[in-house]
Amino acid sequence: MRPDKTYRQGAEVVLNMFIGEMNSLGFEPEDIVTAVIEKCDPDSVRVYEEIRQQFNHLKEIPNA
Repeated sequence: MRPDKTYRQGAEVVLNMFIGEMNSLGFEPEDIVTAVIEKCDPDSVRVYEEIRQQFNHLKEIPNA
């Protein structure tokens, strides 16, 4: 079952408020994403962390 537009807009408002509060407390965007993933889908946190590490490693490789 897909959420209707009103539900998605409400979720977006709540999420934007959460992001704003976390930013005001000094959290980095990656910390905020991790916190949301931990709450919404705890099994995905390890996968997200691994992908983030691999992406950071790719950023360190100079372009040839």
